[in-house]
Amino acid sequence: MSNRRAPSIGLAAVLLACFFARPIAMRAQIVPAATTSAPLPAGMAFDVVSIKRNNSGNVNVRFMVNESGINLTNTDTADLIAGAYGIKPDLIFGLPHSMDSSRFDIEAKMSSEDAAALKKLDMQHREAARKAMEQAMLADRFKLKTHIEVKQLPIYELVIAKGGLKLKEYDPAASHPDAFKGPDGKPMLGMTHGSPTSFSGQAVAMSTLTSFMEYHLHRTIVDKTGLTGKYDIQLTWAPDHDGPLDPSAASDTAPSLFTAFEEQLGLKLLPSKGPVDTLVIDRLEQPSEN
Repeated sequence: MSNRRAPSIGLAAVLLACFFARPIAMRAQIVPAATTSAPLPAGMAFDVVSIKRNNSGNVNVRFMVNESGINLTNTDTADLIAGAYGIKPDLIFGLPHSMDSSRFDIEAKMSSEDAAALKKLDMQHREAARKAMEQAMLADRFKLKTHIEVKQLPIYELVIAKGGLKLKEYDPAASHPDAFKGPDGKPMLGMTHGSPTSFSGQAVAMSTLTSFMEYHLHRTIVDKTGLTGKYDIQLTWAPDHDGPLDPSAASDTAPSLFTAFEEQLGLKLLPSKGPVDTLVIDRLEQPSEN
C-alpha cells in the first residue's frame, strides 16, 4: 500500500505547541522495543488498558504522560503506531483502509512497582521503556505485527546556500529576552516554538530544525551542512493555503518556505532521493473495547 497521508492530527496541532525536538536521523527513526540501548526492567508493562472508540468527529487530539502511564484522547491508529515506534506517520505503510479513520480514547496504567522502576530511569531510557510498553499494548490489543523496510523515497538535503550561512550562533553571554523561561526565570535552551508559518528558538541544533521541518514538509531531511553548533533561529514564511487555516499566520507577502530558508538562514533545501527506514504493517485488527 502506498504512503497514505500526512499526520491526521493536523499540522497545526503538531506545530503550534512548544516542544523539545529530539534528533531524528534518516535510517535511524524506528525504535523497536528489542533494540533499546540498555536493558529495560524485566516484565515492565501496562497493568490496565482501557480502549474506547471515539466517534465525536472532532479533530483535536490530546496526549498526556504521567508517572503511572499514558492517556490519549481521539488519537488515530497511525499516530498511535507512530508514537510507539518513534516514526512519522508518513513513513508507515500498509495501514488497512478499515483502520485509517478509526480514532480511540486510550488510558494505560502500570502498576505502582513498575511506575517506581520507571521513575528511576534517566529520560532516554524512560522514553524507551514507554515505547516498549506501547508496542506491547499494540501487539496485544490490536494484534499488530510489523517489519522494517528500507525504501528509496523523496527526501530533502539541507545544505549551506551559496550566499553563505546567515544563522547566528548562540551566545551564552547574551540576554535573550525572547527566550522561553523556566520557573527560575532562566532561558530554557533548546526549546522551540513553531506554527504552520514560523519556527523559533534559542540554542537550537540542526537536528531540531530538521525534525520540525520533516513534519511540515512530510519528507525526511538529511543534514549535509556539517554544522554542529547551537543557533538562535527566527524563521517566518508565507502560509500554505493547502494546509490548516491559522489566523495568526504570516501574511502572503512573506517569502515561501524554501526562499525563507535561503534568505533568513543562509540554508537551502535540495530535493533528492535516498534510503529511508519505513515501518510496514503485516497485521492490524480493530481492538475490542473495554
